[in-house]
Amino acid sequence: LYAGAGEHVILAGTDHCVAERAVLIETLEPMSMQVDVGDAAALVFSDCPAAVAPYLEGDYAGAADALEATGQVEVANRIRGEFHQERGDTRAAAEAYQAAGDLTQSAQLRSSESDLEGSAELWDEAGEFAKAAAAYREAGDVVCAARTYESAYDYANAIDCYRDLGETEKVITLLEQSGDPYEAALEASDAGQLDRAIHNLQQVDQRHAYYSEVCRRLGCLLADRGETDLAAEKLGEALEIAGADNASLEELERYGKLLEELGRGGDALTVYEKIRRRDLNYGDVNTRIEGLRLETQRASSTGGLGAGAAAA
Repeated sequence: LYAGAGEHVILAGTDHCVAERAVLIETLEPMSMQVDVGDAAALVFSDCPAAVAPYLEGDYAGAADALEATGQVEVANRIRGEFHQERGDTRAAAEAYQAAGDLTQSAQLRSSESDLEGSAELWDEAGEFAKAAAAYREAGDVVCAARTYESAYDYANAIDCYRDLGETEKVITLLEQSGDPYEAALEASDAGQLDRAIHNLQQVDQRHAYYSEVCRRLGCLLADRGETDLAAEKLGEALEIAGADNASLEELERYGKLLEELGRGGDALTVYEKIRRRDLNYGDVNTRIEGLRLETQRASSTGGLGAGAAAA
């Protein structure tokens, strides 16, 4: 054989099979090589004498027909796929590869032909879920894209798709499964699932970048549910982390009222005085401060009288 420099495929046929071997020619020095027709990995096909001559002569359609006649349908369709692909007939090649069971090759060809939906279905069937999801999404099939992104464990893209579809329950579930309890809590809170929001907020690690906001939200939700002691604890933690000067007046007011409910008048007074320093006439803070101061004075006076009576 005479061949120039480059990559070539050498075909060798016997009375019933054809084998091939790739060869790289780098110089024009004579070289020898063997094509092992006993190596199953090297065989293009076997057990079909009628297909040998057509295939070696380049009559792939004739070889495919001969193979199909002997029941070797998969091999026949693969050869048809290669034949159509070499001729540039991508659609026919894709159909042939699909008939041969090579879903991956067929999907790639359909994608190049902008048959995104057909490509996506084949990727999906082949178990190539990430590629299937991207093709479904590009084709505008958000439902299938969401499902296959989820199958590929690509939760970020799956969540985006489910958000587009308005499927809040799936969004919350995937956020929980992906280990993002903070975002899951926000979604659950917006959906009115307050118990679920509280549960997720309680799972957030103290090292989270928004932990002070976690504590604030958790405190407010617990307060709404009547868990006064836990609510005050979390709001206090939020203020400690973020600083009282950075908290809203509404947040400080709510914290102060929770402290009052718990009978911690002195702590509540401290909070209200911080509010007053920032806004002299905010809400009923002045009234509350006056009331707490009077209570403190009464308590001190009562305590003083008791001590005097005991001494007498």
